Amino acid sequence: MAPLLPDAAARQGPPKDVFIAVNKKVRKDNEDRITGITKKATPEVLWKGAFTQLSNSKVEANFADARTYTYNGEPVDTAYHLGYDLSVTKHYPVEAANSGVVAFTGDLGLYGNTVIIDHGLGLFTLYGHLSSIDVKIGDALGARQVIGKTGETGFAGGDHLHFGVYLDGVAVLPVEWWDAKWINDNITPKLAGESGVQIAQAQQPAKAAHRSTHKAAPKKARR
Repeated sequence: MAPLLPDAAARQGPPKDVFIAVNKKVRKDNEDRITGITKKATPEVLWKGAFTQLSNSKVEANFADARTYTYNGEPVDTAYHLGYDLSVTKHYPVEAANSGVVAFTGDLGLYGNTVIIDHGLGLFTLYGHLSSIDVKIGDALGARQVIGKTGETGFAGGDHLHFGVYLDGVAVLPVEWWDAKWINDNITPKLAGESGVQIAQAQQPAKAAHRSTHKAAPKKARR
């Protein structure tokens, strides 16, 4: 845990304090950074059809799992898991879940070596704990194109892929995006007949309409 702390002095603290500092501050910093990256919407659809789960993978942890961490038998902290943990074999090739453009690569604290892909209209996928990265920012990717290999970098207890889906900066349930029927029923109709720019604009908070506080003067009756 200590290497995940950017403050060298804090790394020398008691194990419990080091863990809580990582689980609270570093986790918040990581999530804030992800939010900043995934709120920059590309005003066009870059993906097509259902997204894909890592091939041959088994789900080891679910979205929104509530986790309680213990030290010497006592609960010391909690966290929510904002993605799916997927495992196959060590250093397994990781595929892009759909077509898009690479928005981020590099170290991301608890997520270790990470790739984030922009799929357009505020939709992003995140791939964490990688042992290696084979793409760079700005690369255009096809569906199932290999972007790196699974690993155990960051806050990982074993070799696996942390897979997350973000919409306009908010972590959402990945399994829905793996479901072609769900996409056809819930997403495709909303995209039909509208341009990407219109949809991106619709995601922005509506401005309150200015209302006049003056009442119109009553009209004089004709005689």
